[in-house]
Amino acid sequence: MAAILSQPQQQHRPVLGATTTKAVKEQRTTRTGVSIQELVQTASEKYELNQDFWGKYTDIPSMALASEKADILQIIENFALIHRKHVYLFQRLKNTVIANLDLWSAPDLAALCHAWAQLGFLHEDLCVAISDRVAATSHLCSAQELCWLLNSYATARCFVQSAMDVLTRQTLVRLDDFTLSQLCLHASSFARLST
Repeated sequence: MAAILSQPQQQHRPVLGATTTKAVKEQRTTRTGVSIQELVQTASEKYELNQDFWGKYTDIPSMALASEKADILQIIENFALIHRKHVYLFQRLKNTVIANLDLWSAPDLAALCHAWAQLGFLHEDLCVAISDRVAATSHLCSAQELCWLLNSYATARCFVQSAMDVLTRQTLVRLDDFTLSQLCLHASSFARLST
């Protein structure tokens, strides 16, 4: 018994075989989701796709490396067009947006937030992070973009005083530019944000 106890314990390491390789691939697929080819094939049955956009990227991880504002907006808007959410991709892009907020204006952020709200990916952390940029650049927004921004805050149930003050002020300045449906959405957003 003493001889058995004095022997060093051996560590068991799995041998990389077919089963382990398959598990690694499944784990990678879970993280990145379906391939672009699968997305295009499934979506093309229901939606008219922008082939130039979908042919631009080899896979989801390469999309996740996008850093230019125009590329990020194009990715998000094309996912919104096919009604597909991709959490890994969107989380990576959200981190890139937050890291480079000085490059984004309120109209850009309105388009981004509107698409993510449609896909159920808009979160409070983004709304809080963009508040200073929204407050500083909301004078550049159209009535539609003001609606999208206010609706984004309401969808995330995120009230940030500085952003709300500026969005309210800009709404009053552009009140004549709003359509009836935009005014209804704005009223709904204000109601959802009331405390």
